[in-house]
Amino acid sequence: MRVSFPSSFASLFYKIRQAALSSKCGCCSAPSNIALVKYWGKEAQAFQIPLNSSLSFTLGGFRSLTNIHPKEGKNHTFFLNGKPSTLPARIHHVLDLLLPELGYTQSLSIESSCNFPHSCGLASSASGGAALIGALFDAFFLADIFTAEEQRRWLTEGARLLSGSATRSVLPAAFVLWERLANQLETRTIAVPSTLSSLAHGVVLLDATPKSLSSSKGHDNAPTSPLFAWRQASLPRILQEVQESLRLGDWQTLSRHAEQEAFALHAITQTAHPPFCYLSTATQTFLQAFLIERDRQQVRVFMTIDAGPNIHLLFLEEEREAVRSLLRRVAESFQAPLPVLFNQTSTPIAIGTDAITALPELLIQKEIFSPS
Repeated sequence: MRVSFPSSFASLFYKIRQAALSSKCGCCSAPSNIALVKYWGKEAQAFQIPLNSSLSFTLGGFRSLTNIHPKEGKNHTFFLNGKPSTLPARIHHVLDLLLPELGYTQSLSIESSCNFPHSCGLASSASGGAALIGALFDAFFLADIFTAEEQRRWLTEGARLLSGSATRSVLPAAFVLWERLANQLETRTIAVPSTLSSLAHGVVLLDATPKSLSSSKGHDNAPTSPLFAWRQASLPRILQEVQESLRLGDWQTLSRHAEQEAFALHAITQTAHPPFCYLSTATQTFLQAFLIERDRQQVRVFMTIDAGPNIHLLFLEEEREAVRSLLRRVAESFQAPLPVLFNQTSTPIAIGTDAITALPELLIQKEIFSPS
């Protein structure tokens, strides 16, 4: 697999070399996101190039914070949630290629933390990758030399190299389209207009332990499923209809496609070779009770799931109390407490100390729904 810097990065690197920038410590806090139209499957001979376009909702409260510091020596150090950890090979590889282009010859100390469980289907790699590329942006004073368009290009395509879904976490927009450009090994990330300004979000946290099969491995296996080609053929229509539903505020079309996309992704994982199931028994038990109660009570809430066992719920803000009532009823059927993490803000990426200091104090609110 090769790293392919976007051709448009050549002009960015030229500007950086001409400016001969020094470096300092850098910091960034970036949100996670949940794909409503899923990115599932990568180009085999490229680096983080998706086989299809995707569309996501930004989770402003679910965030990663990354601080980087210059250090002596040959090896980077990496701390995850305050503990020494092995720097992921992908990040190490990208830094080894990217840092010389920034005129930097030292190593980095990287401290990353997130305020939600990682590696369990909540896109911690998206927020983490976006936070690291934002911290580099801060550390090397790139705001001083880049135009607004160049800043967007650095953040979106730079984040993509670290984590495919990270490119959807750097734009200040509720809905983001990550577009695979036809016949090119490049992508484009753009904001999607929407009239659904009051969309709320929560995660039913059924299992916070790291999953045994990484999303990267799942991407590699995806094309072996007999359902993969069928989904690829239907995606252009789905993306068009989802974008139109956001423009018109068409809740019914949006929720139908989002739930079908979630089930399609997991159908592909379970029919791939070798097959694998990200869904736990608890996931399936919850889904059965949730779908029955949701439709019976006619609550405007839909679910989606990424590559993990935990369930994202999206709903209209005016439905919040109805959703809480629904979850209490589901807990009765589930016969176990249901921890739910409610997203409390739509705050976008925050680069630099001042922006991070200005973040809302309450980002996530945890509530447990118990059977009586």
